[in-house]
Amino acid sequence: MVAPYIYITRQHQFDLALNYLKNCKNIAVDTESSGFYTYESEICLIQISSGNEHYLIDTLCGLKLDALNDLFSSNRHTIIFHASASDITELRRIYPYEFKNIFDTFLSAKLLGLESCGLAALVEKFLGITMKKTEQKSNWKKRPLTESQLDYAHLDTVYLEALMEKMLPDVSAKETYPELLEELQRIIDESHPTGREFEADNWVSVPGALKLNAAKKGILCALYEYREARARRLNLAPFRIIGNQTLMNLVDSRPESIRALKEIEGLDARIVEKDGAYLLKLIADAPPLDDKDLPGKKDFDPVVDERFRKLRKWRESISQKKSLDPSLIVNNKALMKIAVRLPAGMDELRDMSVLHEKKLLRYGKEILEVIHSGKPA
Repeated sequence: MVAPYIYITRQHQFDLALNYLKNCKNIAVDTESSGFYTYESEICLIQISSGNEHYLIDTLCGLKLDALNDLFSSNRHTIIFHASASDITELRRIYPYEFKNIFDTFLSAKLLGLESCGLAALVEKFLGITMKKTEQKSNWKKRPLTESQLDYAHLDTVYLEALMEKMLPDVSAKETYPELLEELQRIIDESHPTGREFEADNWVSVPGALKLNAAKKGILCALYEYREARARRLNLAPFRIIGNQTLMNLVDSRPESIRALKEIEGLDARIVEKDGAYLLKLIADAPPLDDKDLPGKKDFDPVVDERFRKLRKWRESISQKKSLDPSLIVNNKALMKIAVRLPAGMDELRDMSVLHEKKLLRYGKEILEVIHSGKPA
């Protein structure tokens, strides 16, 4: 049985909910966004639970939600997330919320060394409850939302407070607990929404792309760029324009006429009608791509790669020594920036702003020794 919740679509409903939440110590929060269906992500729903009160806030109803900052930015409340980085990023699409005191059940599970860190697995392990999740790929921007969607969304926060209470004693007793707190602070500082950036080289991620010959690689690259541009213009997820398998069907068939285009399995007739001639020209004129033109080949630096591998090996040794998940030490993005920059000392490493001060003091000297050591990875 689903616990009762209030679906908020009017301002006075939100104001009443806020008045209740202001007096709550623990507040569980989750979000649902349109990213699976749109090119640019748009937050569509905020789920909030505290005690026996549960709210689903419809963010597409024109509600004024900046007052949530009173909750998020106060040390009087603990804001509970599961995988906080994505939710904080999505929430900041509405308003530049500040966060002071957060708890993350996903990262806490990482700290405890649990093999399964998903919400359903944690709820079953710590609370003995089996969650039924059925709307993972739901279109949250479509209105009206169904009862099934609302029930699903509600489950993402209803157990978080009890889960935190079960996990916190073990988490806070870990010697590495300060590193979790530092990672949470990094997430608060760095989780901000950005526009989706087009990466021209991402065509290689299409299944089967690297097995194509040079001519077909060129065609796939051209079609991939077309799909991305159309998806951006219409604010639709690229797969909703042309699916990956359909891209490969076009590449393999190399149609030379509108009639042949119409026979391509999975290709929307509206695309053929609107852009058919352009697609045929793209396919005919696409220059071949040899292996030397592939992403990573042109800019690959073996020296930087060696430094990066040495840093990852160092991180793995720390991970094993501390029984700490590598993601809570230093992330790959920071390691790669350090490998590329090759900072000469602590001041230069600090100026890179890839490590928070406490993490810098804890690991900075070791990192510098690793990248300046002549020892191979």
